Amino acid sequence: MTVSAEAFIRQWLEHEHAIDTALLARIQRIRGAGVKCYLGTNQETNRALYMKREMGLEAALDGVFVSSELKARKPQPEFYARVQAALELPASGILLWDDSPANIAAALGAGWQVQLYTSLEQFELQLLRYTRATA
Repeated sequence: MTVSAEAFIRQWLEHEHAIDTALLARIQRIRGAGVKCYLGTNQETNRALYMKREMGLEAALDGVFVSSELKARKPQPEFYARVQAALELPASGILLWDDSPANIAAALGAGWQVQLYTSLEQFELQLLRYTRATA
């Protein structure tokens, strides 16, 4: 069976369509408390567009920083520098949660505040250190 490139890409994108709805709901409550929330991700262009539009992340967040658009990938220092420049914040004003120790180390090296994401429960406990946002 032969499929077009477009059909193959669409099938791949739909197969990888997985959102942690509990985490996203918590992020919405944080945003409701006035905290800006962004996504920084290593993605190619098609996947990034799908995530933003089809998965609804563009509307659910204050912004999405994508490696293919920034021309730098986590954990490259340029990724963090370009995000920080876009946010127009001092390094100490940025808090990153990431599930990759390498990305955490790079963000820490850029002067950001960091937390390793392991679970929603741990996220909730760590969040208490940074904000008064409640469930």
